[in-house]
Amino acid sequence: MKNELKTQDITAIIAQANRERIDAIGILIFSGARKALTWAARHADRFLHAFLMSPVNPR
Repeated sequence: MKNELKTQDITAIIAQANRERIDAIGILIFSGARKALTWAARHADRFLHAFLMSPVNPR
């Protein structure tokens, strides 16, 4: 038995695929930005810790 797709069915499938692609791109951008901010915060914390906690010779 052969099922034939109508134009409306094909349009619905394409629309759903586009929505899923846009969602996946959004998740990718969000996770990349989150990783970048986490990396920047971690390195800023390390720098400030080393800079502020380093021993200072009193004069």
